Amino acid sequence: MAIYKKILDIGLSATSNIASILTRNTRLNYQQNATFNSRTLEKQLGLPPKPKRPLSPFIQYTQDQRSIILAQNPNISVTDAMKVMAKNWKSVDEAEKAKMKAIYSNKMENYTKEMMLYKLSLTDEQKNMFHSARSKLEISEEKNKMKSRLKELGRPKRPPTIFVLYMLSRLHSRPKNTKFPDWLSEIGKEYVNLPAELKLKFQNESEKLREQYKTELEDWESKMIKMGHIDVIRRRVLMELKGKDGVLQLDSTRSATN
Repeated sequence: MAIYKKILDIGLSATSNIASILTRNTRLNYQQNATFNSRTLEKQLGLPPKPKRPLSPFIQYTQDQRSIILAQNPNISVTDAMKVMAKNWKSVDEAEKAKMKAIYSNKMENYTKEMMLYKLSLTDEQKNMFHSARSKLEISEEKNKMKSRLKELGRPKRPPTIFVLYMLSRLHSRPKNTKFPDWLSEIGKEYVNLPAELKLKFQNESEKLREQYKTELEDWESKMIKMGHIDVIRRRVLMELKGKDGVLQLDSTRSATN
């Protein structure tokens, strides 16, 4: 089963305060990653680098403290380390915090001016090029997020195609020293010239797996609707489940998807 999944994949190409701080930190990390992606994108497009947004006092504090915490606790997890730093941050002298906030405010003022000059320096063509590329990147990231979400929720996997079924049946024949792309090319030639009766065997198996997948997907979607995960349901199914008033008819989930 493990080999099947591997080849198939190839073929189918604290306290509430601390919790609040941790949540904020997660959000800031996401924003920083987004900024990093933007800088990477600008570099790929040959655009001048955008000014770096200064770190907030808390994030700057955690960066300064991280190496100290890790040195004192080598085996500490990232989450526990953040809890320790969040707790330590609460005990930082207010005068020191005020000093850090003043520095941050000054940096933000300079950053705002630099960003204004940066935007003025870009041509309309450069702006359009960047926004277009960023939109494509965001769409790709959203698709990856949804893919991960579907996996976490246990969405049934699509069944293999007829060719993939044939490829799996011939896996044992692959020479150890042959590269997979080269071997796959040979298997493709074999498949094209496959006798009709043998190809029919794989077609029947593929059809059986598709019907099984359809049933499993319908059951899964019914479960997801009852759990409130409407965002992972196929649009066609949602349209079928909506009444004339546009409200989901949850009681008819099974009949609508059959």
